Amino acid sequence: MNEMVQYQIAQLRFTDGSNGGAGGLAYVDTSSSSNVQHNLLDYDLAPGWNLYGDNDQIGRMQDDSGYLTAYFEVEAGTANVPNFGFTTDPSNGGDGSSIDFYEASNNGGELIFSMKVLSGLIPNFEVRFESSDGRVAVQGFSMNLDGLVPNSEWQEFRFSLGDFFNIDNSNLVRITIAPDTSVNEMVQYQIAQLRFTDGSNGGTSFTGTVPVDTVDTINIYIDNVRNGWVLWDCCGGTTPVQVSSDGRGNVAEFSIPGNGETVQGFITRTVEGGADVPIDVSGIIDGAYLTFDLKVLVAGANGVTDWLLKVESANINEFVEVNLNTSLEAIDPTIGEWQTFTFPLSDFANSSLDFSNIEVLMIFPAWGTGTGAIYQVDNVKIFSSLTVN
Repeated sequence: MNEMVQYQIAQLRFTDGSNGGAGGLAYVDTSSSSNVQHNLLDYDLAPGWNLYGDNDQIGRMQDDSGYLTAYFEVEAGTANVPNFGFTTDPSNGGDGSSIDFYEASNNGGELIFSMKVLSGLIPNFEVRFESSDGRVAVQGFSMNLDGLVPNSEWQEFRFSLGDFFNIDNSNLVRITIAPDTSVNEMVQYQIAQLRFTDGSNGGTSFTGTVPVDTVDTINIYIDNVRNGWVLWDCCGGTTPVQVSSDGRGNVAEFSIPGNGETVQGFITRTVEGGADVPIDVSGIIDGAYLTFDLKVLVAGANGVTDWLLKVESANINEFVEVNLNTSLEAIDPTIGEWQTFTFPLSDFANSSLDFSNIEVLMIFPAWGTGTGAIYQVDNVKIFSSLTVN
């Protein structure tokens, strides 16, 4: 060797195998039957899109699962806020095209991607959308719908497209996923499975098994929402989510924003993302029961005292609304505990409800009182006797 060679080695370490040795990405359905509208990164980058960053320490890596991942490395000590992500800018190798997510942003659509941090330092991250006119919308990672925090494992992060406003959402040309400030140590991370959903599944990316009815039971929500129905927020602008609960699988989670003037629950109307598949219980009113499990996680700013059940027909003027403490259990919700509430359908017989055409089932704090409340619902069903599971 006739010339001097200089090189560096960093972050040399052994792992103990406690991560299973692979830790590959889970399969994601992006077929035509899913609600994925724009699939930007799965086994390859979408045509016209390219990686970009503040330096050339970016690249493409293959995960054990076969998915392509984007690798980014943020240098320490730079003065500016880091910029790394995906773009169609021709100066970065893109084709100058853009994404129109206007309709999706108004219908519960989501930005979804998987991420893991490779370096020891895990800073605060944010997502930035830039439209072709140069306007930028920013959402910190604290706004992700599942409350996740980046770590060294692959995690799926979901953001409501409706939260990215004050830009031209018909002409998106750049998506930045990067630390929200300069860093004093090098940060390395990977992004995978970047996609937009159109909101056709109520804005929620479900993973549980869709429940099916039995001879004696109509299942509305058990591990997933009933086929043709979706989770729903009437007026608060939130996107109800599905989360994992120990020993239960998936449960539906709702939160009450702003002034608390909203109702939430399950709906089948097409205008809200459902498939217009109403439930008919007109033949089993006598001896049948509506039951569900409820867990209030946060009581809300006003300490909600009245929790309500409302069932509505196709005609919004045909409904029944009762306090939860009128259930057979005769209890009010307790913070932090799963509780079962059971209502005989015969108790609703004198209401205006059309039992042959049920389109909405709502569980919520009384109108205007629930600001800040967070609650979960599971095992929503109508069955023919208390002995049937």
